[in-house]
Amino acid sequence: MIPGKIAGPQIYTDGSKINGRVGAAITWWTNDTESEYQTSVYILHAQYIKRKCTCRAVAMVKASREKVVILSDSRSSLELLSNPRTGHPLAHAIRATRNANGKKYVSG
Repeated sequence: MIPGKIAGPQIYTDGSKINGRVGAAITWWTNDTESEYQTSVYILHAQYIKRKCTCRAVAMVKASREKVVILSDSRSSLELLSNPRTGHPLAHAIRATRNANGKKYVSG
């Protein structure tokens, strides 16, 4: 894949687990400048935290009037969102926000 320029603001999410502690971060970039950064540390399951991080990113998009690209390396979050039959409350919250704003989800 040839890297290309992504138009518009981007939100990056990431999470990791080290020594039994789970951390997550969200960062918002516009025109190659970081404008917002949030971190959290939890003692919970890593996959849940990554999903919660994705949900928080969607909430940030909801507050914006711009088209925003959310980039995540959380396979579990992407699989959760791509399953139309999931009953997970975070997936429903993300879909409701996305659908209310006319956004689309692309997995890649």
